[in-house]
Amino acid sequence: MAGFDLFSFADVAGWVGAILILISYIMITSGSSSGRSTLYQSMNVIGAVGLIANGIAYKAFPSVALNLVWVVVGLYALAAISGWMPNRLSNFNLGAALRWPSGWKGWLGHKFLKPAPSITVSSTLISERGRTLDQIKRLYAVIMGFAATECLKNAIFCIRNSSDKNLAFMVFTTFSFVIISMMILFYLGSERYLDRRYLKNNSPEPTRIGLGFDIFNLLITSAWFVYISESFPALSGDKIGAPIELGAESISSSKFISALLSLYVIDFLILSVQLVRTKIKMIDNDNKKMISVAHKIWMTINALSFILASFVIYENILKFDAYQIVLFLFAFHAIRLIVDFGVTIRFYYPMAADSPTDNVVES
Repeated sequence: MAGFDLFSFADVAGWVGAILILISYIMITSGSSSGRSTLYQSMNVIGAVGLIANGIAYKAFPSVALNLVWVVVGLYALAAISGWMPNRLSNFNLGAALRWPSGWKGWLGHKFLKPAPSITVSSTLISERGRTLDQIKRLYAVIMGFAATECLKNAIFCIRNSSDKNLAFMVFTTFSFVIISMMILFYLGSERYLDRRYLKNNSPEPTRIGLGFDIFNLLITSAWFVYISESFPALSGDKIGAPIELGAESISSSKFISALLSLYVIDFLILSVQLVRTKIKMIDNDNKKMISVAHKIWMTINALSFILASFVIYENILKFDAYQIVLFLFAFHAIRLIVDFGVTIRFYYPMAADSPTDNVVES
């Protein structure tokens, strides 16, 4: 990727900083650590310094404005551990400083964070919610379906326009498998998450920002799948329609691999926000535990996927040839599909014993 060194010092510092702050945040919200503990303080200091260094170096994002996100988050973490906060966030203990949304209402405005009017959740109300969610799911399905169609169309186009038909068949069949296998997991996970969050008899009242974030999550991930599906012809670096020359370097440095790595990061960040929201807002402890466990597993899978794909494929530290890169990518995502679905099957497909008295109301 021109102008972007994934493994520059500033990039590594930024991503390590973000992960450390996220881990420290989860430690606090889960009650496994104190806001005054040495471990928590140390992780925030290191994380904040990494984020600020990354933002100042303009390495995390392609624009100065977006890099300010890193700087602001880093300064916020430093302010948190130093005990300095505005009035509503004073006496830092995360309950006041970080826990959503008690301390933040003074900043963002009560009007936007205020939940919808309190109403006893009845079957009729949940059924009404279900119809709204059905429309959201249909929009999500349409975009994902378009992405799948473009994926297959572009794969066929690239195979026909490649000089090495055998290698091209392996490459673009693997790329198609990667996209469609991940789309299946994303679609099933998002569909079940919406049901568990909004259609349970004891689901919390949705906030405007919370529902807006969930819709944004669906739009950004589905749009990114469209983007990945349209990245196939960029392998050659030439005009679309020109003969595509495939090789280890062109595959590992392709737009497709870069977009795939970005998807891992985007999904990791979205899952981290959903995990925090679940720990704070969900009422049903069993339902909260089910979502939390699934999200932690997905975050771990994304982190491992990013690390493996970055070093083995993007950087090609093992010096694989084109066939080995393709086989690794296929095997890795086949294993990811099996592990993801196998380990979180109770989230995707609840068993009768998991929730005997709290069923989702179908619209």
